[in-house]
Amino acid sequence: MLKSNREEIERILQHGADILSGKPELADMDLEEVLNILDDGTSAMLQDRWGVVARIICTTITDFSSDALVLELAKYKDIGFTCEYVGYLLFTNYGTDLESLLLEADRQEVLDKIVPFVYPNVQYNESLCLERFCEVCTMLNSHVDTREYQTLISTYVDYIENHQIYSEVAQSFNNLAGQSQYDIMRKIANTWYHHACQEASETTEKLLTYDSLWSKKAGLDFLETSLQYGTSDFLKAYTKVETMIEANQSLWISAIPLFVQALSIDVYDDRECTAFTKILSKLNTIPEGSLEERRQFISTIQWKGTIHEDIEPIFRRIISLPFGKDNDILHMLDIHFYISLNKHIDSAGSVLKRLYVVFSANNYRIDYDKFFDALPSTQRKLTEFSSEATEAALNYLLIGGKSQFFFGLGLLKWVGNITKLYQERESSHKLNANCLTEEQIIRIMKGILYFSFDAKYVCRTSFLLLLLAGRIGDIYYQFCIDEIFANYPGTMRDVSEHFKSSKNERYVLLAAKVEDAGQEATKAYTIGRQIQDISPSYNHLRIYQHAQSELMRQSEERNGPSFLDALFPKRILKYGAKIAFIMKGTKGELHLK
Repeated sequence: MLKSNREEIERILQHGADILSGKPELADMDLEEVLNILDDGTSAMLQDRWGVVARIICTTITDFSSDALVLELAKYKDIGFTCEYVGYLLFTNYGTDLESLLLEADRQEVLDKIVPFVYPNVQYNESLCLERFCEVCTMLNSHVDTREYQTLISTYVDYIENHQIYSEVAQSFNNLAGQSQYDIMRKIANTWYHHACQEASETTEKLLTYDSLWSKKAGLDFLETSLQYGTSDFLKAYTKVETMIEANQSLWISAIPLFVQALSIDVYDDRECTAFTKILSKLNTIPEGSLEERRQFISTIQWKGTIHEDIEPIFRRIISLPFGKDNDILHMLDIHFYISLNKHIDSAGSVLKRLYVVFSANNYRIDYDKFFDALPSTQRKLTEFSSEATEAALNYLLIGGKSQFFFGLGLLKWVGNITKLYQERESSHKLNANCLTEEQIIRIMKGILYFSFDAKYVCRTSFLLLLLAGRIGDIYYQFCIDEIFANYPGTMRDVSEHFKSSKNERYVLLAAKVEDAGQEATKAYTIGRQIQDISPSYNHLRIYQHAQSELMRQSEERNGPSFLDALFPKRILKYGAKIAFIMKGTKGELHLK
């Protein structure tokens, strides 16, 4: 793959040189203009034009010292994949040292502008100068919360793994001195154990004996990885780990993933049983512990569809206790519940019960939108079971207390599908088995009307609920006019247009009543405007029109192009397609790929 990538880059650059040789006037044009001229609509040229621009940029550079290069390269913005090709030319044709370029960029405070030229080309280094690499790591400690940090850490981890220089890097780091060295070590632990288990095992022992907190944390991560290859390393180091945690409680957070993984081992002897009993006792303190402890525990099990039987009770206790509506925990639970559904480990009913436990424990109630919005993956998966979810939502709305009522509102809005439930009941001849009474429908609609702020959803639901109703009299229809139409007259009339031609007689009847109410309202408004004493004042009318204008502006803004269109205009995309990936880092930061 590395050879293939390199051959492709050299082909593009050679093609760029050939084009520039045939059209030398391109060198005097604006780079954006060059890209436009060369874009002939073919997929090949969408890619190869970047090689032309890279050649133009390199021909303008006269001083190839690191400080001069940084000054020159930092001037270029929005040149897309040209950065990779310019960096490749500088590295291969002019012998530019990539690590020196990064260090100089940091000194000039333009690291973010230089990283795109460097990181794609690190892989082509035949050997890594470990001394300068350590300097880069030290420099990166000042950029931990940036996209450039994540990019470079991932780049160097790939290099270390591809060249299998684990031991050399560990020896150059020695006693870890910062976040960057720790992140690199923990990321290479898995492949190191896979390629050289004994060597990695010896490094684990060294890391635990070093003084720095970073080294000890890395040692715990290495121990967790070692459990994939047996328990010998873990048992050998367990007493040391216990002593470390007692001496420094901050290490307890780092030890939680290790202890959870250790407890997930099903077969162990008497000697191991003693250690694991102590571990279980320690983990059992987490549900009543700090928010950070609970975050770490949920983080450890979030990707596990199946939770070990010794861990399951701890997990149930954690989600049954309030965690202050912490979004990090909620997002991690979203991943866990999605996986358990996707792998058919838990049923939809089981997941819904657990979601309610979390909802109730944290007293979301009126914030039900915030709750379900933080669970996008689980929510999307539950739509595959929308009939079951709708049935559950109706039960929560009708037979529960306040928490159940608001949970039911959110579940019906975000996951429910009344039409699908009706169709399933109809096909299974159970249409009349669980019909809603008129009183029950009014109760549900009052909840939706009073606590939902989506006018279209409120109005549509007032029609759809008729599918699930038993005998309906005038009371419900009058409620829809007096309460729903009175609050949302325009939306109710628009929605009724979609239902008035339906074959469902109830839809048609409600639509007709809405139409009649609309005509009466229009008539009353017309008469009212002719009476000067009761017509709205100019100031009131102006305020109303301004509010309407603002609502329209916000609606247009929401329906406009996504922010990805702004981030990735066609001209800076390598292959011309508007596709990008957004990755969320360990600290919540976003990375565009």
